[in-house]
Amino acid sequence: MKKNFKEFKEFIKNKNVAVVGIGVSNIPLIEFLVELNAKVTAFDKKNSEELEEVISKFSPKGVDFQLGKDYLNNLRGFEVIFKTPSMRIDSEALVAAKEEGAYITSEMEEFVRYCPAKVYGITGSDGKTTTTSVIFRLLKEEGYNAWVGGNIGTPLFNKN
Repeated sequence: MKKNFKEFKEFIKNKNVAVVGIGVSNIPLIEFLVELNAKVTAFDKKNSEELEEVISKFSPKGVDFQLGKDYLNNLRGFEVIFKTPSMRIDSEALVAAKEEGAYITSEMEEFVRYCPAKVYGITGSDGKTTTTSVIFRLLKEEGYNAWVGGNIGTPLFNKN
């Protein structure tokens, strides 16, 4: 495990990295990884038409894409895999990748590991955005230096 975020960024540089799930938080993650000269392959069950804008943005930067129904079939040979929060850690593809020696993680996991401030997470199936927004406003009104990140607010790896 790395001691701080700077060491983590050094660890990621030039690695063969997979990002599973091309959603709200993983798009800025892909940008972050590209800036570190990681060789990035993005995986998603959506097809190329659904992700046309993302593909147009990242293909010229060297990002490869594995898309569609069998998108996880080629999740092999990666040194680091950032999984989407909805993907179970015991999924067949991740278990096989871990057995090959891949470091399996997520944007949130690495953020929590290296963030020097207190971190509060809000989970559940309904009401997360509203609850997060209310708590954020309450903290700000009480004078706390609060920040909202992830699927709402600022991407987690955008502040380094």
